Amino acid sequence: MRQSLLDRRNFLRLAASLTVASTLPDAWAALEPGKQYLPVKRGQPQAANGRTEVLEFFAYTCPHCYHLEATIEPWAKRLPKDVEFRRVPVTFNKAATITAKAFYAAEAMGVLEKIHLSLFAALHDQGLPLTQESPLLDWIAKQGIDRKRFADTMNSFAVQSQLAQATQLMNAYDIDAVPSVVIGGRYLTSVSHTGSEAALPGVMNELIQMTKPGAVKNRS
Repeated sequence: MRQSLLDRRNFLRLAASLTVASTLPDAWAALEPGKQYLPVKRGQPQAANGRTEVLEFFAYTCPHCYHLEATIEPWAKRLPKDVEFRRVPVTFNKAATITAKAFYAAEAMGVLEKIHLSLFAALHDQGLPLTQESPLLDWIAKQGIDRKRFADTMNSFAVQSQLAQATQLMNAYDIDAVPSVVIGGRYLTSVSHTGSEAALPGVMNELIQMTKPGAVKNRS
């Protein structure tokens, strides 16, 4: 099973590299609000460090979010230093909330990279019941991570605070479906807007440019 997961990871990386390479046109035609993206109704302030913030709202329970990993992960790794990419797990329901807690616990313990794709695979490829806390913690232990420490971190005040902040962001941006990407607190896009996963990186790149000083304003 471990070899199967490794094979899948290698396949996703190869597919991602081909996808990204095929979706970097010389110049994008002007994007149209309501088509490739939506202006955010209640724009949110960005960090004072001058970086453009890109937020991917996702859920481990969402198969579309899993499929998008092959595209968005390599794209995020190639972003310039003035762009900050951050995943935000949604809390639509109890199942999504439990796995959101796991996301923040793994991040706090420095093991997020180790379990991120594996957790998606365990849910969608293996059908494991990891939206329940006890089976989730059993699975965590099998990944070589201290079960009790992870459980304590999941239920810590720090993680509860991060969940509250994630829910606040989700509501501020009116997120009702995932995966959704918010660029610079001003623009929202998704595969349903771009028409395909392959087209999403180019649209996100263009939206990032639209947040820069001096960008054309009449497109929002």
